[in-house]
Amino acid sequence: MKVLVFLMSALMTLTIPAVAQVDAQTNPRITPVNIKWTSHSSDGGVNVHLYMYWSYNCPHCHVAMDFLKTLPAKYPWIKLHFREVSKNKKNLAAYFQMADALGEEGGAVPAFFYCGYMYAGYTGNDTTGQWLLEEMKACRQNPV
Repeated sequence: MKVLVFLMSALMTLTIPAVAQVDAQTNPRITPVNIKWTSHSSDGGVNVHLYMYWSYNCPHCHVAMDFLKTLPAKYPWIKLHFREVSKNKKNLAAYFQMADALGEEGGAVPAFFYCGYMYAGYTGNDTTGQWLLEEMKACRQNPV
């Protein structure tokens, strides 16, 4: 509850400019300028970057992180970026900026950003975890 109150108060006090670009010819998804959704590996393959915003006090965040940390061993093209928001104001500001740039509202954790999309919440490894994996596989097939 304290984290939610903190996040909501931060949302009301922060004024973060939305910086976005749209390339409707190649991809209709909005992409924040400084975010790398995909990249090319040294062997020419496509890497998919997943950004997860989390809090120390969020039990679902820890379950999600434990699951996600297992994926690169089997899927080395998945590049994880974990950003803690309850103690790191820069990460909190970046979270709201990314959400705003995508036309979403930030505030809930865990929050996942990938391939120009945002999703908040985590019900479990067999549901949300598997769904996120399938989303990243689809993104790899159709890179941003």
